[in-house]
Amino acid sequence: TPALADDTTLRALKAALGEALTASGFLRDDGRSALDDLLGTLLRAHPTRKEAALWLAALNSEAKALTRR
Repeated sequence: TPALADDTTLRALKAALGEALTASGFLRDDGRSALDDLLGTLLRAHPTRKEAALWLAALNSEAKALTRR
């Protein structure tokens, strides 16, 4: 069975999601509640290390693209 993402990776995923959603204008003010709710759907899926790495790469790429606008 594939190894699940560890806590460090999941924290990085939360940070990347927050950065991407803030850069897009979706999260305003604090936005923690919305971020936690959205992250919850990913955490309930128990992502593997590979899946979490793909999410991180996608979110980081999107955040970079949005900040270059």
